[in-house]
Amino acid sequence: MPKTSTKERYVEIVSRLAERLTDTGPQALLDLLAIAMVNLSRYSPLNVAMIMAQRPDATDVRGYRTWKKAGKQVLKGERAIWIWAPRLKKTVDENGEEKEVIAGFRLVPVFDITQTDATPEETQHPMHQITAPDHLDPHALARAISAKIAPVTFVTGIHANGLYYRDQHRIEINRNIPPAAQLHALFHEAAHAVLHGKDSAKDKDRKRLELEAETSAYVVSHILGFEVDLASSTYLASYGTKPDELFEIVQDVTAAVRAILAAVQPVAITKAA
Repeated sequence: MPKTSTKERYVEIVSRLAERLTDTGPQALLDLLAIAMVNLSRYSPLNVAMIMAQRPDATDVRGYRTWKKAGKQVLKGERAIWIWAPRLKKTVDENGEEKEVIAGFRLVPVFDITQTDATPEETQHPMHQITAPDHLDPHALARAISAKIAPVTFVTGIHANGLYYRDQHRIEINRNIPPAAQLHALFHEAAHAVLHGKDSAKDKDRKRLELEAETSAYVVSHILGFEVDLASSTYLASYGTKPDELFEIVQDVTAAVRAILAAVQPVAITKAA
């Protein structure tokens, strides 16, 4: 049997994420993405998308030797999850000192904890490892987002729940809507600010911009334990995304969610016991 090339393996993984969307449905895929944001935080957005495509329920992913050092044995016959890792080479700098530099990237096999001999108790990961207060002040989160992402003001006289002004890189939230709607609008517009600034959204149509922002808002709300509706999943289902584009969207959403959570963490987040 001919050996699978890196390019062939990568293309196959990219197409698999679109198959997940068809097989599980958009709601389940978004819920799994929220779990991945919490449990796979040390991985790059690209590798989160890689893991989601191959094993969307993964919660703790490591290489074979790393599991062995942790006292766990990968079970015989388990199929590896492939992710990108840097390929290092040794070089000598201008001072004559030897150092390692990244020479490229390669696909490496890793395994989820459920693919090892870990006990059922060890493989249990909570749906939410991050929780927020029940009565969270949207203004407090807005101040946090203003400090880290883009200035936020609450205004009257706008017909939308929120607006992001790309040229001015600022956010407006409707003062007259309920707090829960303000929070969702805040997350949605913050995602626009992270992903769709003046020079970063030229190749994306409006429908994709809204899909990325709405999906990011859903995932942030889900992670924080807020009640969320089905609007995001309905939008994703109707988008008709090509496999490679869906792969890019998952990476963009991952980047936006991480930026928003990093901004609001001092205000909104407490680690669950």
